[in-house]
Amino acid sequence: RDTMDALREQSRRVYVANRVEKVLDLTRTIYNEEQRAKPLHKLSQSELMEREKEKRILELADEYQKLADEPDEHYHMPDAYLDEQKGRLDRAKKESVLYQRYGD
Repeated sequence: RDTMDALREQSRRVYVANRVEKVLDLTRTIYNEEQRAKPLHKLSQSELMEREKEKRILELADEYQKLADEPDEHYHMPDAYLDEQKGRLDRAKKESVLYQRYGD
């Protein structure tokens, strides 16, 4: 049962990542096409606000992608020091992490 839950979770993460990428690509394409097209009429205030919102979303997504490409700049959760099979603290694993910085 735990294996199935883990597989579902992993599958869901992959799906969400792919879905976010597709939605951003679609939003980027629509935004670029709207920018290139000459409007037949003057845009209303709500349409202008919607374009600004799309522009801001795309800017934030690009910033997020840049940050995601630089993994060393962010905090990462440390690996668990628990031994999965025994269910208790794995002392060797903990000590290797503690002494790792002295080796660097």
